Amino acid sequence: MFSKKSKLPLRQESDFFKKSQKHFSHLFFSYVQKKHKTNQVLVIVPKKNIQKAVWRNQVKRRIYNLLKVEKNFMKGIHLALILRKDIKNISDSRLRKS
Repeated sequence: MFSKKSKLPLRQESDFFKKSQKHFSHLFFSYVQKKHKTNQVLVIVPKKNIQKAVWRNQVKRRIYNLLKVEKNFMKGIHLALILRKDIKNISDSRLRKS
């Protein structure tokens, strides 16, 4: 998992989604803001997509672990990922490719 400093505090940044660049994939929506001093990441798994909290937390852990490996490539980025329903059954190797 990421440290608390590495997680994006979305409640403090009210206009984050309006000011960020949007990218869409078949697995997730990503919102990116560049030119920051630190890297911060937020992973959102809607309850509408995955009903059980256990599964939502498992998916979040998988994504955070994948991002932890790629952390060196992200310099000064604030990233928010909103995951889609299809992500639950996808292998880690396929997630790395996207």
